[in-house]
Amino acid sequence: IEDLISETTYKFNRKKQFLKNVLEVTGMLNKKNKKFSELTPLEYLLFSIARALIQAPTIIMFSIPYGILGKFEYEKFNNYMDKIKQEFHVIMIFHGSEEVVLNCDQILTLTKRTSKIGAFKDYLKELPQYGEIVTIELNDPEEFLIRKLKDMEEIEVIIEERMNEKYKIFLKSNTNKVIVKITELFGPCLQCFKKSTASIGEYLEFIENK
Repeated sequence: IEDLISETTYKFNRKKQFLKNVLEVTGMLNKKNKKFSELTPLEYLLFSIARALIQAPTIIMFSIPYGILGKFEYEKFNNYMDKIKQEFHVIMIFHGSEEVVLNCDQILTLTKRTSKIGAFKDYLKELPQYGEIVTIELNDPEEFLIRKLKDMEEIEVIIEERMNEKYKIFLKSNTNKVIVKITELFGPCLQCFKKSTASIGEYLEFIENK
């Protein structure tokens, strides 16, 4: 009987420690007495993940509705996901915005033309200039200048974001040289330009417009 009691106590303590660990890793330990109505969107999302982890699954799938988290909440959420990956042997499949997707080990994209799975760096390798893009904003340019821009052989894909005013450009060759060429072309009509690295959304734009 003593052995049975000892084994039962051991299992109980082990399960109790496991539950505590789940709540700690998901940041819910100090919120365990909160009512559902008192939880923030981030807390409710973490609670849902904690509830799934308690079942010791091999895979957790969930969707994060667009707009429920701000930039700061996404950063906190990604930090919790990193802790979960370190602590538990579980595959997590997200459907969510880019702030979450970029923290994933593998990303699945679906378009009308194709589907692809890979790390973010794999997507960038498919883009010219390793995903570097230039966005320009123009002030009332002449139509012939826009035609010259679109005819530039250094441009792989150009996307009009605002008619005759704002363009997103994927380049084939040296970015700085093309910026100089665009500056010379538009002169005072060029309000500003910005260099950036393509996001997953912009990768999909490139594929759709190529």
